[in-house]
Amino acid sequence: MTAKENIARIHELRGRQKATTLNLQKSSDDIQSLHDLQLAIEEASVVLQDVAKESQEKVKVQLASLVTKALTTIYPEEPYTFLLKFVSERGQTSVYPTLVLNGNELDPMDNSGGMAEVIAFALRIALIAIGKKPKLLILDEPFTGISALRIPLVHEFIQQMSEDLHMQFVITTHLDGLMEDADKSFIVFKDGEQSRIRVV
Repeated sequence: MTAKENIARIHELRGRQKATTLNLQKSSDDIQSLHDLQLAIEEASVVLQDVAKESQEKVKVQLASLVTKALTTIYPEEPYTFLLKFVSERGQTSVYPTLVLNGNELDPMDNSGGMAEVIAFALRIALIAIGKKPKLLILDEPFTGISALRIPLVHEFIQQMSEDLHMQFVITTHLDGLMEDADKSFIVFKDGEQSRIRVV
């Protein structure tokens, strides 16, 4: 091989290495999204098991309707419905989340494109909304797996929840679209060895 061919081969291998690194990062982000969804579902399950049977149905409807609202706002092209199914076995009630699309039941854990993140996010909002604690949600990079094209729709949903439920959101993000219309925005940047904060 000539020197020119060797250089071309090196560039090709570097390109493949970069693509592999990006794929690994996306897989890692997807795994984190599914983990977050699983944690949110477990939290919802604990809350639902703690409430009395007569209020269980009401809470179930509240959780499901808010998650469905998130899905219809952020994925308007697909008529997703979110359901929580209760199954009592040996004195224990288990909660199974289900997505319904065109009459077909889907497992939310099998969906990609940031849907698991959206469901986990909406479940957390719903749990705070039905609780008695202050309506404040702190999120660290919550939408890394969501397509940039959907970020304006995520922003719209956050605005709706803020207004409808009188909730306050504190979000750390690299996504500019989430900072639009924020009451306050701060940029944290490095200045030599120090971190500095600038109000936007």
